[in-house]
Amino acid sequence: MMIEICCKDGETLLEACQKKHIFVDNTCGGAGICGKCKVRMLTNIVPATDKDCAFFSKEELEDGWRLACLAKPQGICQLELPQINEPEISTVTKSVQPTSDKKENEGSCVTQIGAEEKHVLIIDVGTTTVAMQHLMCWQEQKGSWKNQVVGTYTGTNGQRMYGADVLSRIRYSNEGNGRALKTAIMKTLSNGIEELVDANLVDDIYIAGNTTMIHLLMGYSCEQLGRAPFKPVQIEEIETNASSLFAPYLREDCLASVKNAKVYIFPGISAFVGGDVVSGLYYTNFYKAANVQLLVDLGTNGEMVVGNRMRLLATSTAAGPAFEGGGLSCGCAGIKGAICGAKLLPNGTWQLDTIGDEAPVGICGSGIVEIIYELLQNGLIDETGLLAEDNQERVDLVEGQVFVTQQDIRQFQMAKAAIRAGAETLLQVYGTDVEDISQIYIAGGFGYYLDLAKAVAIGLFPENFLGKMLAVGNTSLGGLKAYVTNPDCGKLHNIRKYTGECQLADNSYFQEKYIESMYF
Repeated sequence: MMIEICCKDGETLLEACQKKHIFVDNTCGGAGICGKCKVRMLTNIVPATDKDCAFFSKEELEDGWRLACLAKPQGICQLELPQINEPEISTVTKSVQPTSDKKENEGSCVTQIGAEEKHVLIIDVGTTTVAMQHLMCWQEQKGSWKNQVVGTYTGTNGQRMYGADVLSRIRYSNEGNGRALKTAIMKTLSNGIEELVDANLVDDIYIAGNTTMIHLLMGYSCEQLGRAPFKPVQIEEIETNASSLFAPYLREDCLASVKNAKVYIFPGISAFVGGDVVSGLYYTNFYKAANVQLLVDLGTNGEMVVGNRMRLLATSTAAGPAFEGGGLSCGCAGIKGAICGAKLLPNGTWQLDTIGDEAPVGICGSGIVEIIYELLQNGLIDETGLLAEDNQERVDLVEGQVFVTQQDIRQFQMAKAAIRAGAETLLQVYGTDVEDISQIYIAGGFGYYLDLAKAVAIGLFPENFLGKMLAVGNTSLGGLKAYVTNPDCGKLHNIRKYTGECQLADNSYFQEKYIESMYF
């Protein structure tokens, strides 16, 4: 795709594209690390930087290829973009009750005549994607509600063009771009509301998200989220109305359907353990459990909670974007064509499964786990993660198109070490071990499709986690739905009241376990 862009003095091509709402992939948020923002400059070509030289061949550099986050051409420049529209990312909306198999947890589809009815929207604001459901609810008897899902919307969080993880968005916000980030997520939410609402009058809207996403949604400053001691502006529940929150962004006819709706935003626990985790605890009944349980929400910011009805302890570890395909040479989110399963055949070729059964375009989170497992099982990498053959720089899955490099393996090692060390440290600080854990819930889209046995085999989880783990899907959305059926602010407050926070940054045990967990 050819475009023409104009850069002001000192402005990068990435910044200029962002202002024009042109999507350019940049997992690292413009730090010049991920190499995803590749563009070809056709005019006004700037000299290559050292980082450009690290990502492009001599021939590519001569042909005008540059990293958009570093190129500052000043003036008009014609560009060739490999991809101008961001593809749709597969989003998990299912939530699994501990006693069920992988089935959607929904109410009955039959409404009793004469029962009180209301229409509710529940919204999970994720860092990468947004999941939204329209519930038709009815009250069979006082205090007893049931619901039916009548519509589901999923979409990519519009903020993703400004960086793949919360840290890059915090940085972008603190550079004076908070309004752009708020507008981006509001447009995503508005798209979902406009698709789901139709002519129905909405009574209530419930929202959950991590602390950073809620700060950006509400337009709060992220200054204190980006530096120690990491104090959020607000982590209490937020009650407002749809008219004031969405008025500038919704179509007039759609606004008429929601303008009287009450909006309730779930409270968080800390700067990096937000309302989505609180919702997950509500869904999995942590606040009721007599036995000690563990919740692990896998993503760029791996949140974990251990405990029972007497005491809860939470932590968060920065795993980075590798579990969502970010930071890898051929990594991608869960889009059509993303490799999600892999097996190395005896003849040395790869049998690949992709989302939508389409031609491979990249590697998503579950795919990299399976690829690493196959490399390890077949002796192509050793326990340190080193590729076995001398001077081998990469392993081709689709020759010349999709591959895994030594650096990709290192990126994955750091991500899996952060999760495993975080979980083991959390249990150690809480004063328990795996033998005393009755159930381990693996939450999130990545965890839902993860082969748990292979994850254990490559060291993402300890061996004694096997047999106790259950993939529970989108527990944030599940918790919102459970709350609509049985709203209890007191229980939410108790979850927060009895949840302490475990800081990992200066924990020597975490640092020791992190180094150990780098090995396969």
